Amino acid sequence: FNISDSFHVGVQDYHAFNTWRREIEKTGTLVFLISGVDVDEMRGFSIAKKPFPIIAVNRKDAVRPRCFTLLHELCHILVGDSSLCEISHAHREEDKNHEKFCNHVAGAALVPANLLLSHSIVKSHSTSAVWSDKELQDLASRFKVSKDVILRRLLTLERTTSEFYGSKHTQWSSRTPPERTGLPRETIPEKVIRTDGRTYTSIVLEAIHKEAITASDASELLGMNLKHLSALEDLISKQE
Repeated sequence: FNISDSFHVGVQDYHAFNTWRREIEKTGTLVFLISGVDVDEMRGFSIAKKPFPIIAVNRKDAVRPRCFTLLHELCHILVGDSSLCEISHAHREEDKNHEKFCNHVAGAALVPANLLLSHSIVKSHSTSAVWSDKELQDLASRFKVSKDVILRRLLTLERTTSEFYGSKHTQWSSRTPPERTGLPRETIPEKVIRTDGRTYTSIVLEAIHKEAITASDASELLGMNLKHLSALEDLISKQE
């Protein structure tokens, strides 16, 4: 991916998510945001089928956990393993091992070991396995991930213990996630691209021009009234 180590420093959470999404879509993987499903039932799923593998991320989830889900599902696709990632996993042992592997890969991609260990907060921390919520929150803000992901990485890098991680994970899991507020208003074409992704939207528009589908087909595929089609094409062109 064409992503620098410091791309998420000083940017908003949505910028970080959209950057990862854009690079993943460049590989030909379609990334969708889905609605109508509670986060406690599903965070995301992937379909590892060519020519266009699919990743779906629950739009009800907070944006930082979405970044983790996005990379987690990408890992499933890279190993050719379609998946449905639920909050509570009741899988076979083989499935659990796949989940652990994909969790590790996603965490390592989002929070590289060298960057985490060289951060001033980590360098100035004592040898204690106990980390304050402020330390974890500041590190989470730096890498645009959740506190749970940061602490899991610290556990992997032997900077905390399984007992401390387990206690904090249980504490955080019992909390109700805050409502997402302050999202900017958007036009219908902007909503289509945000929900369906640039790659899928571009494929549908290209199919219209090649007369492989009708404009009415495109309207149904994109969930959008035909009157917005021209504005959608203009927006896609500007983003290229």
